[in-house]
Amino acid sequence: MFLKFIKSPINAGAAAMIIGLIAVPIVSAVTRKPEDAFLNDLFSSYEQKVTVRRAHSLEDED
Repeated sequence: MFLKFIKSPINAGAAAMIIGLIAVPIVSAVTRKPEDAFLNDLFSSYEQKVTVRRAHSLEDED
């Protein structure tokens, strides 16, 4: 909030969103794509089967 335009929290939020909309495509264009092996390792936890005990179900309510 060092600029007079950004004194208001609403203006600061709007400026942050606009800067993000500009910065993300630029950074994406400059950086290289991650390797497939890295991405597969990164998201491998989604392939694990997880069993959860449930004590309450929304289906039981009428």
